[in-house]
Amino acid sequence: MDRRDTPAFTTSARKVGDVVVVSLSGELDMAGTDAFEEAIDRAQGQTPIVVDLRPLKFIDSTGMRALIQAYVAGQDGRTTVSFVRGAGVVERVLQISGVDELLAWVEAPGD
Repeated sequence: MDRRDTPAFTTSARKVGDVVVVSLSGELDMAGTDAFEEAIDRAQGQTPIVVDLRPLKFIDSTGMRALIQAYVAGQDGRTTVSFVRGAGVVERVLQISGVDELLAWVEAPGD
């Protein structure tokens, strides 16, 4: 797949039991970080938040920074933020960069 064929970045949120699942799809790069941060802000106070990376097709350094910032913000005692592992290039980039060791990982709620 050519990166030009990758869909624009989108977020969606749904409640699964007591968890808010924020799903990310498309490309999480400089153009998508504001939308991701807004999705996390909307979910704040609804603990816990699980960010599902499985539909994500691409991530760059600004996207990784946004994931780390969301995780750190979740250490405030009000809201926890954890992540469902992505696949392919996204998972590989997180592993190579070491970001995967900084975040909390969980199984997808409802799976």
